[in-house]
Amino acid sequence: MRRSAARLPATSLLLTAALGWAGLGAAQSSDGAAFKFSGSQRSRYESISAQFRRTVPGPDQAFTLHTSLSFDWRLPRVTVVGELLDARTEANDAGSYLSGSMVNTLEPFQAYVAWRHANAADPKTYSVLRAGRMTLDLGKRRLLARSRFGNTATSFMGVDWEWHGAGGALAHALYFRPMEILPDDRTALLANDVGLDHTTRRTSLTVGYYQWAPLSDKSTIEAYVLRYQRRPTPDPSFSSADAADHTSLGARIYRPASAGHLRDEVEIVVQR
Repeated sequence: MRRSAARLPATSLLLTAALGWAGLGAAQSSDGAAFKFSGSQRSRYESISAQFRRTVPGPDQAFTLHTSLSFDWRLPRVTVVGELLDARTEANDAGSYLSGSMVNTLEPFQAYVAWRHANAADPKTYSVLRAGRMTLDLGKRRLLARSRFGNTATSFMGVDWEWHGAGGALAHALYFRPMEILPDDRTALLANDVGLDHTTRRTSLTVGYYQWAPLSDKSTIEAYVLRYQRRPTPDPSFSSADAADHTSLGARIYRPASAGHLRDEVEIVVQR
């Protein structure tokens, strides 16, 4: 599904107005339900005098705009989260380098429901089950995280179970399917056209993660396993070289900085 997006002036004015309203978007009812609406906007100009890509000739420039509008509707046990992302680039021409890492116009980037279950005997022990389209930062963010620098980011469709234990223990178990950023053809990217993303076929990410409660010296230990699979498809355009089955097994121990102590961190990751 694709349609031509409005050019910079009209769309930017609309999103800017929404951002102004977002600053006032917080309310809470007497039954504990709360609604929060927020937004952010980042504009950045980039220029390069000599390309490091062989296929891109000459110097290049880009004016990138990254706008996010999100809402968070919290009920006593259920939370509904949504986010609209508008990532576009201007000041490009026919010779500019463009990809899905730069353009994802008017995309419903996050849309999920979270159900919270608390332990009646110990309120500090609870679990959260999320289902839908979402992003996730795992541990130190080395292997699974939402990009903070790029103009677009990676999101997933799937289920994430998160458990919090007394004393700071934390666990994650999730099954995700990566979303493919669309459109992906050069003409559409240059025009900042709208194309709804879809899940990547026969591709999955399965993760198990556990963080122990901090030790007496405030050191924390975590361990995790991630498996990324991309299985062959009947599509003639799919090359067997694109198939993948990668497993990452890792552990990290760290201690936050404190008076009289340095910040310590050691992480080991084995991949196959």
